[in-house]
This record gives sequence, C-alpha cells and structure tokens, in this order.
Amino acid sequence: MTGTVKDQRSEPRYGSPTPAVASLSQLNDGCGQPSAPALAVEIVNLSGSGLRLRAAQRQNVGTLVRIDMEDAMQDVMLLGEVCYCEAEGSQFAMGVRLEHSLVHTESLERLRQRFVDEEAGWVRRNA
Repeated sequence: MTGTVKDQRSEPRYGSPTPAVASLSQLNDGCGQPSAPALAVEIVNLSGSGLRLRAAQRQNVGTLVRIDMEDAMQDVMLLGEVCYCEAEGSQFAMGVRLEHSLVHTESLERLRQRFVDEEAGWVRRNA
C-alpha cells in the first residue's frame, strides 16, 4: 500500500521553540522518589498527555519516570511511563505517557513546609 500515514494522535503536539532541558529520574517505589541518578534530557515536543524526549541513555519501555523542568516562570514535575525508546543517531528518542503533572513545585514545597512547621508548633504547645 502506498500513500501517507495518517497521524493518529488524539491531541496536537507542540514543539519546543528552543531546546528545553530537563532531568529524568527512574522511579521504582511508586511514591515519586528517584531510584537512580537523574539523566539530562531534551524535550523535543509535548502534548497534554505525553512528550517526546531525547537522551544519551536508553530507557526501558514501561519504566516509570519523573521529569523535572525549571524555567524562569515555574517549576514543573511530570510523572509518566516510557512507552517507546528508539535509537536516533548517537542518542535515544523516547515517548513518555504522562500520568500526573505539578506546576510551581517550589511554591508547593514552601507551603508544605509551613504546614509541617505549624503542626510541630501546635504539638509543642499542646504537649
């Protein structure tokens, strides 16, 4: 059969206007804690439910990953699963199906710490 293959994506993909660098960590405990040192990756494109990355190391299909991005506007943490990984020259292109995303993670951490501090003060006052 000849002709072009129809794009079957359910959402539009947006390319990164400049190479967006992030770090990718493998997860194995289900709680978002990295199981190995972070790997630098380049974000090639993204959509609401996934992204395509380029990295120097292969990742196994099915690996749970955490992608941390920081820019001048916000901190972002993405959690997902590697759905493909293929050689692309001397690097590897991989697709990640996103499960969760958090923005402004630095602000969220400050808020979490404030609650912890307040609870500790409450416990001391009522002990």
